[in-house]
Amino acid sequence: MTTGEERRQFIHIDDVCRAWYKVLNENLKGTFDVTSREWVKIIDVANIISSLTGAKVTAGDKVGRTPDTRIHDKIPNWDIAVSLEEGLKKMVEAARK
Repeated sequence: MTTGEERRQFIHIDDVCRAWYKVLNENLKGTFDVTSREWVKIIDVANIISSLTGAKVTAGDKVGRTPDTRIHDKIPNWDIAVSLEEGLKKMVEAARK
């Protein structure tokens, strides 16, 4: 259990599918990052989930790490359509079903 200060990039599967479709359909060449390009603290994700579920967030005391990742090109004329909050809401609703 970390403090949650470490950061990650998130993306909804719907956006991943849209990205794959665009690259394949347009025969784009290269290496692309399919991500929101937004670094988000894990504790912030936990707090969003908490607000959707009523669960209590308890951070730990271990210091987590944010990966040092090389950023590749963005797919031309493509961006995420599902925000982090919307994606987490969809995930919670699916889990409840």
